[in-house]
Amino acid sequence: MTFTSRALHAGCALLCGVLLASSAGAYQVSKTSRGVELKWSSPGASFAINTSAGPSGAATAILAGMETWNAVEESAFVFAYTGSTSLRGAAMDGKNVCSFGDLGDDDTLAYNSWWYNPSSGEILESDVVFNTAFSWSASATGVAGKYDLQSIATHELGHALSLDDLYGVSDVEKTMYGVTSDGETKKRSLHADDIAGISYLYPDRGEPPNLTPHQPAGWGNVIVVAAAKGTTADSATLYSSDTLYVDWAVKNQGEGKVTARFYTALYVDGELLESWYPSLPFMAGDITQVHDYSIGSLSPGVHTLQIVTDMLGAIQESDESDNVYSRTVTVAAPPLLPNLVPSKPAGWSDRIVVASAAGTTTSSPAFYAGETLYVDWAVRNGGTAGTTNPFHTALYVDGALKATWYREAPLGVEAYTAVSDYAIGALSAGSHTIRIVADSGGAVAEGNEADNTYEKTVTVLIPLNIPTLTVGVKSEVGPISTGLHQDGVLSAKVVSGKLPPGMVLAFRGNSLYVTGVPSKAGRYEVVLVPSLKVGGATVTAEAVTLAFTVEALDALATGVFNGWLSGGARGPGLAQMTVSALGKITGKLSAGGTNYAFSAASFSGATPSADGAGQKAAQALACSEVAAASAS
Repeated sequence: MTFTSRALHAGCALLCGVLLASSAGAYQVSKTSRGVELKWSSPGASFAINTSAGPSGAATAILAGMETWNAVEESAFVFAYTGSTSLRGAAMDGKNVCSFGDLGDDDTLAYNSWWYNPSSGEILESDVVFNTAFSWSASATGVAGKYDLQSIATHELGHALSLDDLYGVSDVEKTMYGVTSDGETKKRSLHADDIAGISYLYPDRGEPPNLTPHQPAGWGNVIVVAAAKGTTADSATLYSSDTLYVDWAVKNQGEGKVTARFYTALYVDGELLESWYPSLPFMAGDITQVHDYSIGSLSPGVHTLQIVTDMLGAIQESDESDNVYSRTVTVAAPPLLPNLVPSKPAGWSDRIVVASAAGTTTSSPAFYAGETLYVDWAVRNGGTAGTTNPFHTALYVDGALKATWYREAPLGVEAYTAVSDYAIGALSAGSHTIRIVADSGGAVAEGNEADNTYEKTVTVLIPLNIPTLTVGVKSEVGPISTGLHQDGVLSAKVVSGKLPPGMVLAFRGNSLYVTGVPSKAGRYEVVLVPSLKVGGATVTAEAVTLAFTVEALDALATGVFNGWLSGGARGPGLAQMTVSALGKITGKLSAGGTNYAFSAASFSGATPSADGAGQKAAQALACSEVAAASAS
């Protein structure tokens, strides 16, 4: 056994190694010192790849070099890929390996080492090492300042074939030219003389390929038909309610490789559903296959599935009679069975409704720690038959069983069983899961046992201490912390909900306020996302949820009453005031012998004394700003 190597150089023509070369001119074949040509005993070699220390995409680039040689129609040689390996460097270890390593900082970009029989010239092993002292690229195009891995790999694999370096003036465009430069990619494509070299060493004897549908080991059929993905075995029973999935395979059973594109077609009941083509070259022994192709559902009865490879007759084969495989499958009508599934009745917001108050079928927009929460759920029989056995439905909160309910048979087709306003108590701040499981004990045989469960997640917030607001009363809520502490310009975006009518956002420093005069009673919830602009950057805080309760004025605060106004721009004096239901205040003020008409949106500040029916309103409202509309 003898060892030697070949190297590719950067920018110079230094010959490495001790092999002799034939004088074929257009190409050169490596020879032993006895003049015996080196070559593999059969037209093929398997390589593993170690990409450690190589560029991103290294394996793809090296494989592309292999495919370039494999695609030569006039040659029978095949480079095969056996996968990744931890082996590296040049060593007689029974494996052909492409790897990366430090070969020093001279001009050697890569070398290919052989072990061969000096008597017969049979190549026994070949290892390629790419020099990590240089920068490499595996991009689709050349990169200046880096050496193209695909180009160099194609050259080094030419050495693995036993083609020698060329250095003549007429050789510069050939893959086997022994000099290259950074960014160059032309060695990716074979010159006619490179093709002549591999064809001389490993000629294609003219054996044609033979494409035929194939049953791989472990498969149940050449065409597998199943009611579920992920299997290569036929389903025992196929129902018209099932989505069916097909696997198929085609093998090149011939001696020759396929270098032209061919298509394999799938037909169902004579109708073309889809066609596919494999990557080329498609070597002798190669298998192309498709898994889990959905053909949808089929009606009850017998159906024919057919695979036709080389459907267009593009490939000349050794046997043109075995391109077709057909089989039949029987599809049955589904049995009449119930199917219990959590469902959303008309008018409900979800299959599980979670609310902070009873009597609703709409989930609350926000939940707060300390609130009692109420759950509604519904289960529908979506099958084709009523239940004949009683069953239980279970409610889980954060994975813990909270309650179960018993339902007598029958539950008819499309009928519901439901529970409303089941109190699950208060939940702590944070995220919680609420899950319903229909037929939790598995008492009912169903058409689909996989859809008995429905789960939703709710987020419970820590409530902000927002006081109850009153229609017509000027109010301010805040400061509301935003968690933003830098100096900048604060703002907030309403992402859902709304503020009480009449209330607006206000910003002071890094705090948020809601201020104004609420004009409509009700419960309002709003989600805000505060943000702070600092220089040219914007910092966004976590969302803030606010809930407001606005009450209408008490009925006693509506009407005309007399009271003594102790404050205001024109007070003190005796005021006859009218308070509307929305809190708008109008009236006359007598002060200093002059009567003033006034109007104010609300009272605040000093408290007037009043009598009779106005007492309650006067206690709640006071006027600190009276605008003189007219004087008499």
